[in-house]
Amino acid sequence: MDRQEARAKVVQAAEGLDRELRALNEYLYMNPEVAYQEFKASARVAETMEAHGFEVEREVAGLSTALRAEWVGDASGGAAMSDNRPTIAFLAEYDALPGLGHACGHNLIAAMSVGAALACQAADLPARILLFGTPAEEAGGGKVAMTDAGLFDGLDAAMMVHPSTYSTCGRGSLAMRGFKLKYYGKPAHASGRPDQGINALEAAVQTYVAINGLRQHLPTDVRIHGIFSHGGAAPNIVPEYAELYYYVRAATLPTLELAYSRALACARGAAEATGTRLEIEQQSTYRERVESPQLIGAFLENAHGLGVETVAPDTIKGVGSSDIGNVSHAAPTIHAYLKIVDADKAPSHSHAFTEAAGTEEALRVMLIGVKALALTAVDVVMKPGLLEGVRAEFAARRAGARG
Repeated sequence: MDRQEARAKVVQAAEGLDRELRALNEYLYMNPEVAYQEFKASARVAETMEAHGFEVEREVAGLSTALRAEWVGDASGGAAMSDNRPTIAFLAEYDALPGLGHACGHNLIAAMSVGAALACQAADLPARILLFGTPAEEAGGGKVAMTDAGLFDGLDAAMMVHPSTYSTCGRGSLAMRGFKLKYYGKPAHASGRPDQGINALEAAVQTYVAINGLRQHLPTDVRIHGIFSHGGAAPNIVPEYAELYYYVRAATLPTLELAYSRALACARGAAEATGTRLEIEQQSTYRERVESPQLIGAFLENAHGLGVETVAPDTIKGVGSSDIGNVSHAAPTIHAYLKIVDADKAPSHSHAFTEAAGTEEALRVMLIGVKALALTAVDVVMKPGLLEGVRAEFAARRAGARG
């Protein structure tokens, strides 16, 4: 089988899978589950892969809703030969947002990644094909734990497509860390004996003001944004507990660490000034996403061939964060976007986007995403020079990071 035959087979397979993928997508859409609670979603994805002959491992990396599914194509040469074949992974997110459902379209992400893996299998692509179920992208970062467990080591390509209000590839993302600042004081009657109290809320307020003042003295790529997640029980009680919840973001991990350390200095200073006790709860760190230029080029060529009109990444305003950034430091990675709705009609993380993620237009784009991913996988495996190029550029980037 040559490359053109393989490309034709994955397209035909994707079209044949359309009904099954629509059913999977609808199930996920109608059963939204938040971070680390995606029990129905992960089970349905696992069952789908097992039904198609993939070997599935559940609860990987110690996460109850994470999974790894594997199939080795064209293994007629035996296990030793199959072990040397290219390894392509598709990443399936499936967590929803609290109160909004699938307002980020992770139902479609899962369906596209599952479909791409199954299309590669149907074409008997001579490669090791993996499907990872990756929980808690929105809060917690399942891919962080999975990366730390080494699940993405040795991959030749890790790929996914995100539904969006634009189509592009190579946008990148910011490094991010969530953290909570917990202040403990002493309660007292706020009018009768305020001198007997230690005001935890005052410590939180001072911290919030100090961090606001800090922003102008940080590099321009830094973003710090937070909320008061607890501020006291009643106005007539000196607050004995207060809590701030922050995200800090930056273009690179070293800049993130700098901003984080300075934010903590604000918090410690406020605790000392008010006599409160401070606890810092650091959450997972999402690394900046660095995508593979050669994979970007291959995906965009295939997307254009399927009729997708894309925009340049640098024309898009605003950048977020994702735990696939950690994956991109372990393996060559792309995180593409396909448009399902206009931005003025349905911005991401809105009720309107939830509605858009369940439309016929979203399902049409879903199938395009399946084809674009599968065709890119074919190119990585069979297009002369592409696999070697992807491996070489990733090795050079890692060597540069070490040096």
